[in-house]
Amino acid sequence: MRVLYITLNPNRQSTTVPTEGWFRLLRPRGLEPVLVSSQSGDFQAWVEGQGIPSYRTPLPFPNVRSPWPFLRSLLRLVRIGRRHQVQLVHCNEQDVYPIGQYAARLLGVPVVVSVHFTLPPGFSRWAFQGRRAPDLAFFLSRGSLEASRPGIDDVLPEGRRRLLYNGIDLERFR
Repeated sequence: MRVLYITLNPNRQSTTVPTEGWFRLLRPRGLEPVLVSSQSGDFQAWVEGQGIPSYRTPLPFPNVRSPWPFLRSLLRLVRIGRRHQVQLVHCNEQDVYPIGQYAARLLGVPVVVSVHFTLPPGFSRWAFQGRRAPDLAFFLSRGSLEASRPGIDDVLPEGRRRLLYNGIDLERFR
């Protein structure tokens, strides 16, 4: 499966630890990742060293008063997705989800989001309500899922939530 991974984290720590595990362990099983990061760093360097296509582009939030930076980045994401014929968009953090869900919609592919922190109700309604809902939201710890419940219970159906442990031992948690 060809997956466009979008991340704000340029480092090989925190939110990219599970992503590195997925790349390392799932590529032999057919994962064809493409990485888009908002800045260069150790993670992007590691990805490039693995022969994985990698791009750097700003990943801004939508802004009604200044829409052009968001639209430029969105169009770049769509071009990258088309170039690599991606079949899924994976937003590595909830903060990058707003641009990722628009890219997925324009590409006509599903979108998933990895949730690494607590989702507050206001953000959840703004980012996930109605047509903006992800096909799946991966919570990387039970604590994060439970802490986010007040923010997502009325917005994201249970069937679209998954607990997916943080990628350290994918053999054990298939």
